[in-house]
Amino acid sequence: MRTLLMTLAFATAFSAMAQKGNQTTKSPEEKAKQRTERMVKELGLDADQHAKVSEINISFAKAMADVAKIQPEKDRKGRADVLKGSRDTRLSQVLTKDQYAKYLQLREERKAKKDDDKDGSND
Repeated sequence: MRTLLMTLAFATAFSAMAQKGNQTTKSPEEKAKQRTERMVKELGLDADQHAKVSEINISFAKAMADVAKIQPEKDRKGRADVLKGSRDTRLSQVLTKDQYAKYLQLREERKAKKDDDKDGSND
């Protein structure tokens, strides 16, 4: 009986976590806000830059949400690459040279960490 209760408790806990995981999908606006706040903190954006970067990030996040629906995947990747390039161009016009260089550096570091995490999970 005790084992049955423990099993039910674990099953309930895992079920709750799985449901919570499905509910954490962020809207494009939430993603843009999170990205903007991270950029403000990491790059030291002033108020004017903050407003402009927020607009760029919202536009990008909404466009990427639309791209996520595109099939086949190769068409989706191509369109996403175009959007990323456009976003980077717009950001380079808002950020100082030093801020933009730091933005690119931080992005590469995050990408490398993400790739390392993927490689580590395959062991």
